[in-house]
Amino acid sequence: MHAQGLVKCVEWFIKHGYTRLVAFVPAPYSQEPAGISLRKNVADDIPALAELEARGLVHLTPSQGDDDAFIIQYAFDNDGYIVSNDNYR
Repeated sequence: MHAQGLVKCVEWFIKHGYTRLVAFVPAPYSQEPAGISLRKNVADDIPALAELEARGLVHLTPSQGDDDAFIIQYAFDNDGYIVSNDNYR
């Protein structure tokens, strides 16, 4: 996962006046692998994700759950909109 792309996206929305903003990241992407790993499901910039999470701008979805349903439910519960390049199947 390219964390800097997410950082740029979040910054764009903030720059354009959005104050209530949450980006969702599957939990495995945000976790540092133990030792050297070639896993593809780890973000390339974990500190950047951690900073966004500390600012309340990133929420982690359950690692073994249905992240699509989680995001849709969050948006519904918070009267929010979803902006995504996901297919939501």
